[in-house]
Amino acid sequence: MKNIYKLPIIFRKEFNYDKSIVFDEKDFKVKGTKFQIVYFRNNTPVKPHYHLKTTELFYVISGTGYIRINKKMTKCSAGDAVVCKPKDIHAFGGIDNFTIAVFKVNETKGDNYDVEI
Repeated sequence: MKNIYKLPIIFRKEFNYDKSIVFDEKDFKVKGTKFQIVYFRNNTPVKPHYHLKTTELFYVISGTGYIRINKKMTKCSAGDAVVCKPKDIHAFGGIDNFTIAVFKVNETKGDNYDVEI
């Protein structure tokens, strides 16, 4: 089948997590879209931040961790899904091998704003 891909997942170390961009806007042929896999190191949080334009869908592949959206902290495990709309303040943390798939829509360069809470 021509729509099935077997891609190497190559993780790149960033901040407190590792990520692999699986598909980007060139693959989707839609500007501002991206699909990536993110692995959060245990007991290493990612600081709260928000995006003005980007919508993100998070799907937990494996492990346990937390996703904070605005003021609600939720412990998540495999099979959980969370939608983060523009201007939602969100943060993450891995508890035990926390790995998520992230689908981004309307992503624009520089649309990432850190928040001190």
